[in-house]
This record gives sequence, structure tokens and C-alpha cells, in this order.
Amino acid sequence: MDRVKQLNRVVRMAKSHRRRPFTMALGIALMSMAAGPLYASGFSPGDGLIGGISAGWGGFTGSYATYLEGAKTFGADLSHPLPFAELPLLVECGFAVLSGRMKESDSSRLRGYSLQAGVLGFYPFHKRFYPFAGIMVQESYLKFWASRIDETESAFKPGAGLRAGFFSPITRSFGLRAVFDYRATPLSKDTLKYYTLGIAAVARLPFGDIAGARPQGFFPAYDAKKSKERAELFVSSGLYELEKGNPESAEVSFKKALDIDPENQKAAAMLGEIDAARASHALARSLVKNKRYYDAIPLLERSPSWCVDAAKELSEIRAMLAAEIPALERIGIAAYETHNYDECIAIMKRIRLIDPDNNTARLYLPRAEGRKRAIERLR
Repeated sequence: MDRVKQLNRVVRMAKSHRRRPFTMALGIALMSMAAGPLYASGFSPGDGLIGGISAGWGGFTGSYATYLEGAKTFGADLSHPLPFAELPLLVECGFAVLSGRMKESDSSRLRGYSLQAGVLGFYPFHKRFYPFAGIMVQESYLKFWASRIDETESAFKPGAGLRAGFFSPITRSFGLRAVFDYRATPLSKDTLKYYTLGIAAVARLPFGDIAGARPQGFFPAYDAKKSKERAELFVSSGLYELEKGNPESAEVSFKKALDIDPENQKAAAMLGEIDAARASHALARSLVKNKRYYDAIPLLERSPSWCVDAAKELSEIRAMLAAEIPALERIGIAAYETHNYDECIAIMKRIRLIDPDNNTARLYLPRAEGRKRAIERLR
């Protein structure tokens, strides 16, 4: 009896080890989906022809569950938007291999080779989460080998079932799918029922996009949500170009975002900011051309960090005016000592325009402003 218990324990451990790789793969896939980059929103199940390779694990239900266990499956699928439907629907077809073991004998096997096709509906719940579900039909070649009596039975059988899961993009052309299948195949005595849970790596294929020519608004709710996601993609690209100091490229991206989604407030605001910065920069250049450097400096100071030319011109003007600082310091200190606080304030502010960290301006400007306020209160 103890030996039987030990054998049963070994069998359970072996089964858990067989499931562990699939559990790890599922965990890695879910973490990858959660950490997917933002620009992944450019890829969805409705973006043309998509191919995938899958692997999964499951089990049998019904009367055959008494004899069979461990349904492993491998397969390959192709999906494409249904071009003549006014809903986000996919037509999907593929090939799958099913492998099951007999509980009484690990060397006895049931193998199934299936061609399958069906229609799935999907919904853009989130730019990284597209749930789907639908009905599949299949034609299977089933082969059963009993090792104890060394006999083989085989037959072609039709079947049908349900498919559900979710799709998650990782890059603009690659993603992952979690797929749950439940299938039923009528046999001579009863119905073979089994379920599998699998992970599929999918990629957008560069050919066969029948749906690429469908008119805009063909899937009204879906297209509206996709448009907003695509607009956000261009907004992100524009912000990235601004960080690199390329306002021209950023402007192109923001305009594309508005073309796709005219209600995108972020794109409109950034275009307004770019226009305002250009107008301010143009005025500053006009003042510099007329040698009104002190009037140009505040405009150049207020230029955004991505306005590289403005920052460069500001640095050049300050370097050119730096030679005037010693004389301005002497005049400003003399004005303070003679109680001419208005003149002192004006000169110290001019010094600070040239050198914002100037120690003399930092010391005398607040003193002169304080004395001026005190005198005004006494009047």
C-alpha cells in the first residue's frame, strides 16, 4: 500500500512539472502584455491579415474524461477582418494537433489533426486589450493507438465549439493572444469533448489586406475608437520630437493627429504653443536686428526648451553684453548710495537680464526696492 501511495505521489509531481512550463509561459505573456509600450496601439485584430502559432494545455470532459487526460495542443492560425460586415468581425482558419493520454497507460494515445474555421467578434476595450469570442467548426482526423493490444483506430469526424480570449499588442506588428477553446466531436458511442487554454504569438503579415480598402466608418464604433488611439500615437510622436528639439517634425505629427481626430485637445494646444513660440521668436529677432537687445532678452527667455535657436541666440546676446556689466554695476551702486533708487532698480534689472546669477544685482536690487517701498509708505 505504501508503494502505491509513493507511485501516486510521483505521478502527481510529474503532472505538475508538465504543467509548469505552460504556467510560466502564461505568466510571462501576461506580464509582457501589461508592460507593452504605448505605441502598441497601432496594431489591433482588425489590421489586416494576422498569422499566429500557438501551444496549449487542457483536458477532456464528459464520458471520455474517465479514460483520457492531458490534452496538449499545438496549432497555427490566420485571421482577417470580415470585409463585408458592419461590425468588428474576424474570419479565422487554422490547423491544430491534439494529443491525449490514456489514464491507464501512458503509452496509449489519442491524436487529432484538425482543420478549423470560424467567425470571431472582437472589441477594442483598451489599446492593449482586445477581447474576442466566436464559433468554430472543424474537420478532424482522429487516431487512437492502444499499446496493450497493439491496435489502431482512425476516422474522420466533424466537430464544432467555442473560442474566446483576448489579444494584446506588444509592438506595431507583433502581439500575443490568450485563447480558450472548447470543442465537441461526435463519435459512434458518445461525444468527445475537450477544452484547452493556450498562448499564441501573432504577427501582422505584409500582404493580403482585403480590409485595407474598406471605407472609413465601416465599423462605426470601432473605427471611432481606433481613430482616437491613432491620434494619440501621433501626439506622443510629436511630444518626442519636441523633446529632441525638432518643432517642424512635431508640428507635422500634431497636424496628423488633428486630421484623424479633430477633437484632440492636446494636439490643438501644442500647435498653438508652437505658433506662439514662433511669433515670439520672430519678434525677438526683429528687436535684435534693431539692436534692442534688452527688449529681446525677455522674449528669448520665455521661449520653450525645445526652441533650440532661441536658446542659442540668447546665449550669444548675453555673451556680447557681458562686457557692459562692470560699468553698469558701478553706476547702479552709485545710484543706490545717492538714494536714486529708481535708477538703481532699472540698472540692476538690466544687469540681471545679462547675467541672472549676478551677485551685485542679487544684493542691491531687493535693497533698492525695499527702500523705495519704505519711502512711498511715508508719503
